[in-house]
Amino acid sequence: MKTLLKSIARDYGSLPKPVYILFAGGFINRFGHFVLPFLALYLSQQGYSENLIAIVLAAHGAGALVGALLGGYLADTIGRRNTMVTSLASKAVLIIALFIADSHFALMSMAFLVGLTGFLYPAAANALIADMTSTEQRTPAFVGARIAVNAGWALGPACAGWLITISPFLLFAGDAMSSFIFAMLVLAYLPHGLRERAPAGNPFKVAWGRLQAAGQDMRTNQEFRRFIGAQFLTVIVVMQLFAPLALIVKSNGLSDTNYGMLLGLNGMMILLCELPLSQYTRRLPPKLAITIGYGLIAIAMGGIAFAHSFAAFVILKAVFTLGEMISFPISSVYVNTLAPDHMRGRYLGVVMLSWAAGGMIGPPAGIFLYEFFGQSYLIIAPVIGAISVGMLWGFGLNRKKITATDTLEADAIVSVKSTVQSR
Repeated sequence: MKTLLKSIARDYGSLPKPVYILFAGGFINRFGHFVLPFLALYLSQQGYSENLIAIVLAAHGAGALVGALLGGYLADTIGRRNTMVTSLASKAVLIIALFIADSHFALMSMAFLVGLTGFLYPAAANALIADMTSTEQRTPAFVGARIAVNAGWALGPACAGWLITISPFLLFAGDAMSSFIFAMLVLAYLPHGLRERAPAGNPFKVAWGRLQAAGQDMRTNQEFRRFIGAQFLTVIVVMQLFAPLALIVKSNGLSDTNYGMLLGLNGMMILLCELPLSQYTRRLPPKLAITIGYGLIAIAMGGIAFAHSFAAFVILKAVFTLGEMISFPISSVYVNTLAPDHMRGRYLGVVMLSWAAGGMIGPPAGIFLYEFFGQSYLIIAPVIGAISVGMLWGFGLNRKKITATDTLEADAIVSVKSTVQSR
């Protein structure tokens, strides 16, 4: 135990100080992520139809798709910090605009823009963590970021549930305030991160050329393509935890409280177990760790096809969370090793795009299958998991090497002992 604690202390004591700003900001931002989990309930209370609510949520998802790609591009061009500030500050304003919206078109438009601006942030934040850390530091850095976010997620919804009973406006104001506070922290304390120098010429042609260059590199980077395919399939499986699982839990005679406890188990396990577990999983080859994690996720979701008691759901949810804790932090490290430094943002934008797309497809597809086959439809989860792992370990993994040294600005690379750069 002493050895484990010393190892953890050494890992986190060596991280650059700005990484801890990202931890704190991630907690604040996710704690204040009040609106989206309660948006359907709020719109229902305002008397809007279920069809309109579904369209508004779909508009938010469509915005997230656009924001994922745009955020990755902006992270490489205007810089990680500027992209994060743009995302957080814009979302703060648009969340209030969503509350004010009083027509169907305005609701859909604001939901789209909230989704877009909200998804500008993740690729830039992940790229900045990679910019500021060495290869050895990245696993603890990404684990720390996940723990901070999950701590905020564990506490935030309870606060949101209390706020909405007082006044719906407080729900929106609290969300906006958390985004604004994080934006100010980013602006005050974080470096720019790596940025690609803009060549002279028409800005639209330059932007298109940058996108084409990244697209061409990803086409030749077969290992990255296989990872994205494997991740996308796994995200679809992961998304069965939401609306489909709620229906399955209810159909087995369990209560909403039981469902809430199942969701809470995920955050609790991550907070208590992911940090010590990462000391062991980081020693595994990255693809092996991802394979083990994705496999456990698929097996757990497949087991739900046969679960009928609360105890069975708890055990399977614990196995699912174990798979998540093994694979997700290593995935973040792994994809950063596959991306050329000057294209890191655009690569991570595609990673976020696969999450957004899986998030749009997974829940409605699960509900559709559940209506026809009941919970037994989840026996396909291990099949999807096997396909995902097969894609990850496919042949032909050679990739084109790209040297980015001459195209990078190094003004924001932060060493362990360095201080935060002035703006």
